[in-house]
Amino acid sequence: MALAKAEGDADLSIAIAQFARYEELKSQILALSRENTNVLSLALSLNQKRKAMLLCLDSLSELKVTILDNPSPG
Repeated sequence: MALAKAEGDADLSIAIAQFARYEELKSQILALSRENTNVLSLALSLNQKRKAMLLCLDSLSELKVTILDNPSPG
């Protein structure tokens, strides 16, 4: 059931205005939260991915040297 605004009902007008303001703020908070999450995700991805890639490349390089220095009999 929808609220019906009676003529001259100041309390209802105030409540409707405050609820509209609440909805507006909630939308802004959600939007900012998503932006912040994206920024943190991007920073984490760039920094952590680079570190993990370098560790993997170092390990692969060591493995290659080990294989080349110790060829399997065959």
